[in-house]
Amino acid sequence: MPRHHHATAALRSGVRWLTLVGALLVSGGCGVGERANQCNALARQVNEALAPVKQQLDEHPELARGSGAPEHYAELARRYTTLSQSTGAAQVDDPRIVDLRDDFVKLFEETSDACGDLGQSRSKNDLSARARAVRELKRLERRQESLLRTAKALCEPR
Repeated sequence: MPRHHHATAALRSGVRWLTLVGALLVSGGCGVGERANQCNALARQVNEALAPVKQQLDEHPELARGSGAPEHYAELARRYTTLSQSTGAAQVDDPRIVDLRDDFVKLFEETSDACGDLGQSRSKNDLSARARAVRELKRLERRQESLLRTAKALCEPR
């Protein structure tokens, strides 16, 4: 398989993963009591802030194929930054949910950086930098899968 195809597959899965985060947090529920309320509050915050990211990906499907315009990756990076800030503003008190929120904030920040790097590498036609950005998105995808498992274990009813 050509190297470019691997990079495109990694980017496609790495960039579009966020649409799953809110769905899991909302659909899983959180059990009963205060933790349920906090899980639901975090899910609402993520879902509301996720809409502009999803809109950008819907309007520019080429982003998920790795062939987007540099300015569209820059905009996607800005939207991930906003998502990170909004998620960080979610008011939760349970230490486990605070940790989960903070892990998502960091993940969104790093995804923003990787999208920005990908856009810059495309504008400079720097294949090495592009490959690094795609590898980073793939790493972030694995991290997000781990966070989703943590969220599921923490927030699903028992």
